[in-house]
Amino acid sequence: MSDSSDTKKTEQKKITAQEAAELAVKHYRGVTNDNTSILRVSETELSEDESVWKITLSIANPSDPFALYGGARLDYKTFEINAMTGIVISMKIRPN
Repeated sequence: MSDSSDTKKTEQKKITAQEAAELAVKHYRGVTNDNTSILRVSETELSEDESVWKITLSIANPSDPFALYGGARLDYKTFEINAMTGIVISMKIRPN
């Protein structure tokens, strides 16, 4: 006989990759107070156990004269986000 709490756990909705990416952008802007850099989603990955989204953002400085043409030097940040709650677990520098 199956416990109803087990059923609820498996039915709990995970956030989507798009929602996780939006949370990563919001977290980056909030922590760094940087509202001018150009941010793009570079990578999304759901962990094997589907508990964590790994989102990588590329960050271009808008004052770089090549930023709008794709020639700017990019920095990368990788975020781990709880796939069930949407809580940002970490933000790390990813080597270029």
